[in-house]
Amino acid sequence: MTSGDQPKDGSSGPRVDQLRGFRIGVTSDRRSADLISALQRRGAQVMHAPALKIADNDQDDLLVNETRDVIAARPDIVLVTTGYGMRRWMEVADAAGLGAPLTSVLEKARILARGPKALGAVRAAGLDDADTSDAETTASLIDKVINAPESGRRIAIQLHGYTDEVQLERLRQVSESVLTVTPYRWVTPSSTDRLAKLIQTVCDKELDALTFTSAPAADATLATAKSMQRFEDFCAALRHDVVAAAVGPVTAGPLVEAGVDPIQPERFRMGALIKRVCDYLEQHKVIRLRAGD
Repeated sequence: MTSGDQPKDGSSGPRVDQLRGFRIGVTSDRRSADLISALQRRGAQVMHAPALKIADNDQDDLLVNETRDVIAARPDIVLVTTGYGMRRWMEVADAAGLGAPLTSVLEKARILARGPKALGAVRAAGLDDADTSDAETTASLIDKVINAPESGRRIAIQLHGYTDEVQLERLRQVSESVLTVTPYRWVTPSSTDRLAKLIQTVCDKELDALTFTSAPAADATLATAKSMQRFEDFCAALRHDVVAAAVGPVTAGPLVEAGVDPIQPERFRMGALIKRVCDYLEQHKVIRLRAGD
């Protein structure tokens, strides 16, 4: 049970009728089963169309070589952006016989993690001396590096499948060298028919809400709408008829740039997103009739 599954009345599970009659779209790939299951347990009909899929690098040789570069460079600062990426990095390093030397290098570096999930993965690897960014964004991580008093630093950054060249350039401007590590990448699903159907359903206003859990997926959804010549209709539907819901401000970014103001939870977690969607739909999308109406 996720944190969003905890009922307010102290009963043993979510209200099975809370989302009865609502149709909700899901654009995520990773952990989509958890999100779909939570929505369906509350009575929702779910339409699932992953905008992007997470794929481990086909050639682990690339990640192994990046790891060897990090070990040789002995960076002063290591930026960890995702828990999944950190875990996979350590798994591949261990399989290549590089786990011990990598851990030794990381123990001597200053580690900055982008949020509690990344921090948890760092600590799970036995690395306790880590700090988090002020906000759960790559930009905030790099702000912390820029504002630090040291200069001439060697920095390694674990990328999260979606390379932000703007932030990398900011990092290069204040560093002697920047090494990148890419444990996984985003790829387009083999068939985009499901996403096209989801977008058409939004344009036809036949969904009540559409959820987003990553900025790349939001970007890919908007790009697909453009390729279908339905971008304006899609955004208009999300502004007025279909509730757009994002797990946090980073995910919301592409939508906001498109003129869509998605609802967001206070805590940037899937459980909190589920609760936010449930509460919003109950408050704003349920028609209540008084006796005698």
